[in-house]
Amino acid sequence: MIYDTTDEKIKGLNEETKHINVFSKASTYVMINLNTLVNKTSSHISEMMIQGSTMGIIDITKRIKEYPNADKEIIEVIR
Repeated sequence: MIYDTTDEKIKGLNEETKHINVFSKASTYVMINLNTLVNKTSSHISEMMIQGSTMGIIDITKRIKEYPNADKEIIEVIR
């Protein structure tokens, strides 16, 4: 839902969205499989998800600060 809303708004500004490259997708897939190879418990998977979410929040916060002139509507959807 957030992706669709922001993608629509960005296209309305005649801008193009950036997509995750194939290498990033593949390395993420491999890391998840390696991390769950030995320990497939729900607590370990939950920990991985929390760490990933936290890293994502930190990354998006940094990127928002990199673009102080970004469209305020799009920023508000993300927050």
